[in-house]
Amino acid sequence: MVSSYNGFQASKNPHDIGVTVTFKAAGVAFPAGVKSGAVATVFAYLADQYHKRVEPLEVPGCWGYYFKASANSAALISCHSSGTAVDFNAPKHPNGKKGTFTKAQVAQIRAIQDELGGVVYWGGDSWGGGTTDEMHFEIKTGVTEAQVRAVADRLQTNPAADAAQPTEWDDDMIMISSPGRGQAVCGPGYFYSLPTPPWVPVAAAICSKTIEGNDAQFDMIRAMCTQGRGTDIDMQAAADLSALKEMQS
Repeated sequence: MVSSYNGFQASKNPHDIGVTVTFKAAGVAFPAGVKSGAVATVFAYLADQYHKRVEPLEVPGCWGYYFKASANSAALISCHSSGTAVDFNAPKHPNGKKGTFTKAQVAQIRAIQDELGGVVYWGGDSWGGGTTDEMHFEIKTGVTEAQVRAVADRLQTNPAADAAQPTEWDDDMIMISSPGRGQAVCGPGYFYSLPTPPWVPVAAAICSKTIEGNDAQFDMIRAMCTQGRGTDIDMQAAADLSALKEMQS
């Protein structure tokens, strides 16, 4: 039997390699499924945390098993062929395109990888200089089934302990940006415009979500958060930031 390039057995018949065709995570079904057992447990956690912390999973656009050559190296068998790879929101993150995620989103992807003990590889890392594939996640080359099973066992024993716990304000606070308006932190009832660094990276680190849009969308979100009191709120934010600078000087 042949193997995908990460060393897992691959087959044109998914049943021969234990692929479950009913795999579903974060409420989204992945056509043709993924490898059952430990791999499915790891991918379920990956998909759920991605959905909560990076961006919502979309249909269509999430894929699992499919027997084929690697999209970026025809001599190799894709990890999709062994049910050990998934794609998230493929239309938003096309193969070969870099920078489809914000820095805040990439930070969350890295955190989720760490929570999974390093057994999952992200195509955004380009396989050491190859073609970028930011939609793509796979069981890392060199990782054994026993290592995947150990991570899966830990997740099933205490899944809540593995997920990064948000601070008490994360559920509400988001950072928005647009070309003509800059950046702001906002939530129900408040809207704080951010000056240039160092405030922007500080805000990105504590916000649960980052939204990039146009100026009209920026203005609409400001109005929704403050019920039209955007100017007054911005003036208060400037005063708050000025006071904070004085405290830190």
